[in-house]
Amino acid sequence: MIQFKSNGATPPIDMVANPSIEKGFTIWVIVVFLVFLDFAVNYFINILKLRI
Repeated sequence: MIQFKSNGATPPIDMVANPSIEKGFTIWVIVVFLVFLDFAVNYFINILKLRI
């Protein structure tokens, strides 16, 4: 049980070997989130314009 928990808590070996991969992945997630947020805001504004 303890062995299983420690294995689950440790990050993948690739991220330990290359911290830059984790940092690049985080930046990629932020970029995708910002693009999605921009799309959602534009979609919401268009709905408001149609109702007004």
